[in-house]
Amino acid sequence: MNVDRKELPPLEEISMAKRLWLLFFIFAKIAAFVVGGGYVILPMVEQELVQRRKWIKPEEFVDMTAVVQTIPGIIAGNSAIYLGYRVAGMRGSLAALIGVATPSVIIITVIAICFNMISREAMATPWVQGAFIGVKSAVCGMVLATAIKMAKKIFTGAFEITVGVCAFIAVTFFPVNPGIAMVIGAVIGVIYFALRFKFLSGSGEAVK
Repeated sequence: MNVDRKELPPLEEISMAKRLWLLFFIFAKIAAFVVGGGYVILPMVEQELVQRRKWIKPEEFVDMTAVVQTIPGIIAGNSAIYLGYRVAGMRGSLAALIGVATPSVIIITVIAICFNMISREAMATPWVQGAFIGVKSAVCGMVLATAIKMAKKIFTGAFEITVGVCAFIAVTFFPVNPGIAMVIGAVIGVIYFALRFKFLSGSGEAVK
C-alpha cells in the first residue's frame, strides 16, 4: 500500500534557525554517505533541495552547476556556498559549507591516524582491492548518470550541442585544459547570444 509523504512546508514558512540547521544536516548527511566528490554529490543535492523541498528552481540549479565548475575550489564546497546563500544568506553559506566539510574532515583524520597501523599485506588482499575497484566503478557510473541528466537539460539546441561536442573532443583527444575549454565556451556563448540578441532586436522579433 502506498503511503503519501507528508508535504514539506515552503521555504517562507521555515524560521532562519531551522533553515541553518537543515542546511547543515542535509549537506553533512549527503557528504557522509556519498563517495566520489562533487559530481556524485550534485544529483543527491538536486534531489533534496530541488525535487523534494523545492527550495531551488531546476533552471537555477543547472546554471549553478555550470558556475561552480568555472571558478576555483572544490565543486561540493562551491555548491554548498551558493545554495546555502540562496536559502539563508551568508549564514546559510557558512552552515552548508561546514556541513559538507565536517564528515570529510572527521573521516580523513581517522584514516590518517589509522593508516600506518594497516600493513601493506592487508591493503593488498583481494577483499580490500575488490572493495576499491567496486567503489570506483560505482562512482564512474554515478558521474555518468549525472552527466546524462545534465545533458538532457542543457543540450536543447544546435549551439549547445556543438559547443559540448567540441569541448569533449578538445579535452579527450587534444592536450586542452578543461578550465581553458570552459572559459572558451563561455566567451563563445557571450558572443553568440550577443549577436543573436542584436539580430533579433534589429529584426523586431521578440527576444527570448
